[in-house]
Amino acid sequence: MIVLDTFTVKTKVISKRRHQTDLPEYKVWQSMKQRCNNPNCPHFHNYGGRGIKVCERWLNDFWAFYDDIGPIPTYGFSLDRIDNNGNYEPSNCHWATKKQQSRNTRRTVYLEVDGAKVSRADWLERLERDREEERRNRPPYDWRVAARERERDRPNRIQYNTRAGKKRHPTFWD
Repeated sequence: MIVLDTFTVKTKVISKRRHQTDLPEYKVWQSMKQRCNNPNCPHFHNYGGRGIKVCERWLNDFWAFYDDIGPIPTYGFSLDRIDNNGNYEPSNCHWATKKQQSRNTRRTVYLEVDGAKVSRADWLERLERDREEERRNRPPYDWRVAARERERDRPNRIQYNTRAGKKRHPTFWD
């Protein structure tokens, strides 16, 4: 019985190792290690060159990385560091969308709004949503009323008058 359990565990480990390279998370893990540890990697200067490291737990164990981060939620997510100057470690990494990643860079400008730290892009997006909501809730614009108001505001304009059929100033007929 003990031999059977050991054999079962060994086959699971073997099958995990055999198929780990097929997982998209494995490619993410490999890329993360390359960016931080390989000076020949084109992006090394943005990661390893800045002192960003992969934690010891993840460095040589893909399954530890997979257990801590989990599977990629859906297509379009990638590994993101919460603190851009921090290392790749369980407390600093999560799966994020392209939009989230683009707003979490070294050059992101942050504002303080109502005591909260908000990126400039998030703030502008919120303002635009408020503008759109205001436009949707605005009463419909009546062009006829606006035309009458324009006419009222320009009394000195020369107009046609049906009495004579000629162009005359409106005060001419008073």
